[in-house]
Amino acid sequence: MQCVLRRSGRILFAAQLVLGMGYGGPGAEPGWAQGGPGISMEASLHVVHDALFASFLPVDDLPNDPRTTGLLIAARDGIWQQAGSSPAFQRILQPFEDLRGFGNACGIAQAIQSSGATSFAALDATERQKVLSLMQHCEANAPRQLAATARNFYIVKGYGAVQQQLTGVKVNLYAPPDYSKAHMPLLAPTRLVYDIEKKEIAEK
Repeated sequence: MQCVLRRSGRILFAAQLVLGMGYGGPGAEPGWAQGGPGISMEASLHVVHDALFASFLPVDDLPNDPRTTGLLIAARDGIWQQAGSSPAFQRILQPFEDLRGFGNACGIAQAIQSSGATSFAALDATERQKVLSLMQHCEANAPRQLAATARNFYIVKGYGAVQQQLTGVKVNLYAPPDYSKAHMPLLAPTRLVYDIEKKEIAEK
């Protein structure tokens, strides 16, 4: 789990860049860090995290497979425990905590109008997928990138945490130098050589 969490650092950094661009459009309401009445911001973001996790991994869709469900729940809770206090992670979640922040961009305002909900967590599964689809196909760049960042974040961390238990296969993503050297492909001899000073390929 910890290895997977470290690998997600680059995703969190990318999210900071994306969120720095802003979203908005006419009608956007400023400030996502507003919890609902009587609800702390931490609790609001926690339920958003659970909702996003369930949108990308089948934690609620396997009633006949309690073992896999248990592994996914442990992965979900482990992600929150490890990353919940990270400002970069919170900035991924905050736009989903109050979808009004997107304004009229992407058609999200119209999509959630009938439900009366403003938090991604308050939507049902179908409505959540609709919002994510609108973001992924949005003409505005920032919502589209945020949707991709959230998807990559949860799939990498979620499946990375459970794949070994489910498959029995340990995936080593970091090959030691001796292994790399032993498996380096042998290329046929060539008369060409790269001149590092001139930055060009020349014949010997």
